[in-house]
Amino acid sequence: MKNLRNLFSSTRRNNLRLFISLSIVALFAVTSLLVWQTTAKMQTAEQLLKVGILLPTLGNYPNTTITLGANMTVTPTVAPTATTGINVSTNTNFKGTFSANLTTGVVRITNAHPAGTYPVTVKAFDNSGAMTTRTFTLTVISGAICNGTVQFINAPNVTSPVAISSVAIGDFNNDGNQDIALTAFTASPGMQTNNMVSIRLGNGSGGFNGMTNIEVAQAPNSIAIGDFNNDGNQDFAVASIFAVSVRLGDGMGNFSGGGNFNYPTGVNPNSIAIGDFNNDGNQDFATANGDTVSFRLGDGTGNFNNAIEMIGAREGSIVVGDVNNDGNQ
Repeated sequence: MKNLRNLFSSTRRNNLRLFISLSIVALFAVTSLLVWQTTAKMQTAEQLLKVGILLPTLGNYPNTTITLGANMTVTPTVAPTATTGINVSTNTNFKGTFSANLTTGVVRITNAHPAGTYPVTVKAFDNSGAMTTRTFTLTVISGAICNGTVQFINAPNVTSPVAISSVAIGDFNNDGNQDIALTAFTASPGMQTNNMVSIRLGNGSGGFNGMTNIEVAQAPNSIAIGDFNNDGNQDFAVASIFAVSVRLGDGMGNFSGGGNFNYPTGVNPNSIAIGDFNNDGNQDFATANGDTVSFRLGDGTGNFNNAIEMIGAREGSIVVGDVNNDGNQ
């Protein structure tokens, strides 16, 4: 009987020790879990804070109305922050040009046409690839109806050093006045070969001042205006024989980029158009060639990669649109 009582007593002591040991283990596990959760939350908070610091910001843009063919600026409620690139786009029905100031976020509209209503998207980027988007509605209205005889008043002719093959309108020095870019070349036997884009800066009253000539690839014959490096300044791309020449604007009427910015295409590109064919927010270009269509995808820094060729038949001109209404150009 005594031995049985000793056995029960020993069993109770052992059970108590086991209970205490399990309680300590459980308490340690719970404490460790709480510490881990707290640390994880702190790390997540730090990551979110880091993302918050890096994430580019944009103010809101007001809906805007502009007269057909006019220029205008649209100012956001606040200037962008933590932004290294900015891009403006709308649907392909709009034929004017956009640019946005990287510092102020101000969107500049040049030669707004045709009349209509357009959803405009402004995208701000940072070095990590983070992006912030704002939208506004642009309405282009026709001018007053002319009840009399339609007349055009003579203005001074704009001269070019060589034969002109194409012309485009932009605002290359960001002064709010429309400028022109002329593609020109000479190909006559015995004459010095000149292949260039000639820039004329508008004075806002119908005249053009200065003459800056930018060398491009051989025999330029079509030009398109865009912002290929997302710096808010207008650039141009020129279709020439066997290549497209891309030149980047500095916002003061000057352009940089030489032979390294000449991109091969199919034979004899006749026409060039700007679009965003992979929906990454960067401008791309397409050319209509002798018997193909060439696509080059922009990376947002002024470079173009991923050559794509499509077979056609005697392509003479190209336009960009969304013909099946699926949201892709």
